[in-house]
Amino acid sequence: MTIDERIEAIASNLDTLTKLHLDNDREYRQMLGSLAAAVGRLDTAVEKLTDFAADVKDALRRLANIAGAHQDRLDDHERRLDDLES
Repeated sequence: MTIDERIEAIASNLDTLTKLHLDNDREYRQMLGSLAAAVGRLDTAVEKLTDFAADVKDALRRLANIAGAHQDRLDDHERRLDDLES
């Protein structure tokens, strides 16, 4: 193999490697863009779930207050019944 053939083979290999590198870089950038979009959607979903959890927590607190008030009324009714019976 002559020096010119070797140089030509090296140049051919370099072209092939350059094309592979550019293809991989393009694919990497596309995947990175897709991942960034997915992270954005996840961030939005987490924000919505956080708001929902706060709403549920507030609703449960209000229900606990209502249940406590009802229990107090029931206890009062039971006391009155006990007073009537005694």
